[in-house]
Amino acid sequence: MPQILYMKREFLENAICATYLLSDELLPSDMNDVDIQISPRDLEALGGGDEITLNNPPLIGVLLAREKQNYSIDEPYLQALVMNGARFRLIHYDNIEKQCCNLDGILLIGGFFPTPPAWYINPKSDDAPPSKRTNAYLKLLEIADKQKIPVLGICGGMQMMAGFYGAKISRSTPSKGVEHRLIRADKYAHDIKIAPNSILAQIALENLQAKVNSVHSEMVAEVPQNTLKISAWANDGVIEAIEICNPKHFALGVQWHPERLALNGDDFAKAIYARFCDEARNFQCCKKNSSN
Repeated sequence: MPQILYMKREFLENAICATYLLSDELLPSDMNDVDIQISPRDLEALGGGDEITLNNPPLIGVLLAREKQNYSIDEPYLQALVMNGARFRLIHYDNIEKQCCNLDGILLIGGFFPTPPAWYINPKSDDAPPSKRTNAYLKLLEIADKQKIPVLGICGGMQMMAGFYGAKISRSTPSKGVEHRLIRADKYAHDIKIAPNSILAQIALENLQAKVNSVHSEMVAEVPQNTLKISAWANDGVIEAIEICNPKHFALGVQWHPERLALNGDDFAKAIYARFCDEARNFQCCKKNSSN
């Protein structure tokens, strides 16, 4: 039986949402047979108690963050999944293939971690090498690509998805015109233009403009047309959303944080998570049909 470690729900200083934390002091030396979970009490508060498991909901793998000697995850990521009838499995950075067993979707969250130096338009000799967290993103993307597991990449998760499929990354956004680093992720920062005939346009019900939040400093700068399609731009030309070109694999990346806006009632943000969870349900059904 795997060892189960429960995360602690806290409100950090100046935080606008709760965060779940698990200190390094509680981690065993060997993480290969460890499950990190939300406590049953906190899970029930999220709306993910016993009633959700009765309907065979899709299982979404959520890659954890690493902040200040803690594994962590901001609560809105989980709430946005639960409000769409999904379960989740928290993914740490060891023995990832085992943790991906039976997943129906993968959520790649945002955060601050080293980008592979070769992905930058102008790599530098002193660029930080990929971290264990960076490699966890890459491994999850490799597994998702091979098995065609639905993927939703958020902010830094979108940038990792882009780089995995051959895009180039810029270290900065344009300095004028659009506010891309408005730290309050529960507030609108700027408008986006949505590409017609894209997955994102379907999600937006063909409304090709929307308002989004924004908390990023780097950006996707160049996209290979054979693997990726640009789904949205900001008014200053910054790429705001991408999707892969393979029609048999749902993989969508957005540069903003729709989970924060979804909890505030934003219909477009809610629809992004609803579509992702629907794709995970479809993937789950396809797995069952192929095994029968």
